[in-house]
Amino acid sequence: MLSDYVHLLAAGSWFGGLLLLPWMLWRERAVTDPAARAAAWKLAKRYSYLASFSIFILTLTGLVNSLVQIP
Repeated sequence: MLSDYVHLLAAGSWFGGLLLLPWMLWRERAVTDPAARAAAWKLAKRYSYLASFSIFILTLTGLVNSLVQIP
């Protein structure tokens, strides 16, 4: 049961960030300030770390769930 919740949390954080990232980058694209562009790259980099960790957790919990739920 815990693995199901962790799987759902990882999927929600990955998908939520995936929906938010294009909007944030589109908003930052309109600004010509170099500091804002650096902030956009930092945002994309932070999301890539979150996405990588979420996919790792999704794979791990998916494997655990398949071993537990499939006879």
